[in-house]
Amino acid sequence: MKKSQKIILIISILILSIVAVFFVINKNVFAAKKNYNTHEKKLEKLIISDYSIDQSYTNLVNTCKDYMKEYKKSIDEKNMLNINKIDKSLEEKEKSLEKYDESIITDLSNDLNDLQNTKSLYPYETKKIDDIESKVNNLIKSGDYNSAYKKCSSILFSFRKISDLSNFGNLQYDFSEFPKVKLYLDSTKLEEILGYSINGTKFKIIEKIGDNYEEVKINEFGTTSQDGGVNIDLLADISASMNPYFNDVKTATTNFVQNVDMTKNKVGLMSFGDSANRIYDFTNDQNAILNGINSLQLQNMTCLYDALSISLSNINTQSGAKCIVAFTDGYDTKSYYNYNSVLDLAKSYNIPIYLIGIGELSPEYEEILTNISEVTNAYYRNINEINIQQEMSQIYGDISKLQNTLYYIDYTDKNKNKSEKRELYLEYNDGNTIIRNKIEYPEIPEDKAVEIPNNNLYENGKIASVASFIRESNIKYFESMNKRDISLVKDFYDESESGQKLLLEAQSNLNKYTKENTTLEFFNYSIKKVEIVNNNTYKVSYSQEYKNSSPNREPIYYHASATDTVIEKNGRFYITEFDGPKPKPLKNVTFQLND
Repeated sequence: MKKSQKIILIISILILSIVAVFFVINKNVFAAKKNYNTHEKKLEKLIISDYSIDQSYTNLVNTCKDYMKEYKKSIDEKNMLNINKIDKSLEEKEKSLEKYDESIITDLSNDLNDLQNTKSLYPYETKKIDDIESKVNNLIKSGDYNSAYKKCSSILFSFRKISDLSNFGNLQYDFSEFPKVKLYLDSTKLEEILGYSINGTKFKIIEKIGDNYEEVKINEFGTTSQDGGVNIDLLADISASMNPYFNDVKTATTNFVQNVDMTKNKVGLMSFGDSANRIYDFTNDQNAILNGINSLQLQNMTCLYDALSISLSNINTQSGAKCIVAFTDGYDTKSYYNYNSVLDLAKSYNIPIYLIGIGELSPEYEEILTNISEVTNAYYRNINEINIQQEMSQIYGDISKLQNTLYYIDYTDKNKNKSEKRELYLEYNDGNTIIRNKIEYPEIPEDKAVEIPNNNLYENGKIASVASFIRESNIKYFESMNKRDISLVKDFYDESESGQKLLLEAQSNLNKYTKENTTLEFFNYSIKKVEIVNNNTYKVSYSQEYKNSSPNREPIYYHASATDTVIEKNGRFYITEFDGPKPKPLKNVTFQLND
């Protein structure tokens, strides 16, 4: 081979070697860059960016970041020896990060479980936690601990903001344009919890659709003063016992109506005495209501429960916010409906019932009136006989102010089937506090008119007289037992054998009560039926609840029902027969009365 050929061959080999070395180096650098990107992406998932509590974790993260800087520098310098060394170190640190991350996520999950045990969560909140935990587990399987931490810590932080006062108070509903629904709540109560004015954009409504919980669109929100006002039903006691302060009550009620903005609010008027009567339906006509108040005339008895039942039925059909305001001075003595039926109706309609007691009422009856009001998130107030006008005007003013500052939320129910039971929740979340409430209307209430079967009981004058006689006999019987004076009931029985037998039974009971130092007090009385047997004989069916007290034991509450046979003789009535089961003790709380 010629010398020149050898030189060319050597140069070619050198060039090829240089090219091969260059290719190998670049190939390794390219692989290193690819590994760098892999490490970068992996660290993005492993490094929990929001986690900065643990210094050891911070040091580990900083070490990884330093390695990545050195890795990039070595790639630029094509220092493969250093690259391989850093690559192995990073793999070790990543494994340490992964173990650390697993420990952090486990601690968060435990905190979330503890939160569920300490907070009373609603089903939609538990479902939300379950969904998050499922997503967190999937993220962990994919190695994305950073996203898993963010999801887990976010819901944990959010649920820690749930207020223990998770209750908006009374929630009213207007279904008149269903599936559009208007929800009314007491904004003052909510603002007391928050300490500042509410923002309507922070409300959410969640409805269960199938197995899922979906957010419902809110169409509009504001206050009742912007919405068209409130329906107020005024109920006036016109029983005979109201006579001493009836004019004062009429004056106070007149003043209240005169101060109502009738361009927005509607007022209805009912009276209740021997019967419950609708005087005016809900109207913007102020003069009509004022004339109705002025025309009120006293009757004899008191049928508050019937009036409340009819009022609830009537007012429920009105669109907008609603409330009932009733004043009375004593026991319900005649209603067909009783305490429990009123309570059930009040709960189903969820309409506030404000009750005003005038004069001195017994503690038991005040407890009954208080409970009816409190069940509907309203209140009972008692006013004395001295400043009736002033006190009633103040109460009326407070109620009017409260009802006109109710907050309303207009939304469209996703469940279009009106008869279906539904599960909804109202949530207020301003980023600092979460307050929520279950929306309690398992069924849309049907607009059913309340009927009083014995509404005509007192239209017959003789029947009215017999009913009043039996009522008076029961009042006097309790009085005679308490005063230890049998003479108070002697006039209710004639000289016949049957009449004297009943008197002897009364004397026997009096002796027993005297020995035990017993006091009786009835607080619910209702005549159910008066049957005419013949020209001078009647059967009167009635029920009553009463308290039996003695110094040496807790009071016992009884329910009693009976039928008395009454005869008319020489222009007077007498009881000749008593028929009824043994009184039954009322269980649980004193106001849980039975029909």
